Amino acid sequence: MAADAVPATSADTTWMSVLLGGRKIGHLRIDRETAQGTVTTTQTLSILLNRSGKSIPLANMIRSVETTGGEPLGFSTRTSMSSMDSTVNGERQSDGSFRIATTVGGSTRYSYIAWPGQALLNDGQRKAMLDAARQPGLHYRLQMFDPATQQVMDVGVEVLGNEPVNLPGGTETLSHQRQRLHQDRGDQILDLWLDGRGRARKGIISMLGRQLEMIACDQ
Repeated sequence: MAADAVPATSADTTWMSVLLGGRKIGHLRIDRETAQGTVTTTQTLSILLNRSGKSIPLANMIRSVETTGGEPLGFSTRTSMSSMDSTVNGERQSDGSFRIATTVGGSTRYSYIAWPGQALLNDGQRKAMLDAARQPGLHYRLQMFDPATQQVMDVGVEVLGNEPVNLPGGTETLSHQRQRLHQDRGDQILDLWLDGRGRARKGIISMLGRQLEMIACDQ
């Protein structure tokens, strides 16, 4: 079976510790299920932020549903911070558009969007990065759809090549890829290290002036 091949029915879970400035602040759980020609990816982030000496819990869930060929079928998000809770649900309609239900503070509004060109959800992004991993030195672009805002991020990616990475479970050889998102306040850079199936095993990004790190670990 090829490294990126996935059985007709499968499920796997990845746990990642989340550290800010070297201190653990929470965890990220990534569930991926393949069944009946669809792939459902659910990312659940749970962290504690410190503001003015107070610990504030933040929970964020992002789910994408795609065909095994990477065609988007639906997406949803849920963000909970203190007493505020907001959700977004997008469902593909028969004409190819998406019906969006956004709920904030118990109030729901509906809208429709056309799918933006070549934009990719989670598993489509995984496959694109997996294909690129075979070409060290490659520079390419990803059109990444953000379910929370329904906006497309045009991200430049550089394939830096395979590197040995020390993880809690041992050393793994992973594909190092650097994503660069151009923003008005400066570029945001995310370094990712991917395994032989295109799944993230380590990630580093700058947040709140400090380094936010995600590292694959046991539950």
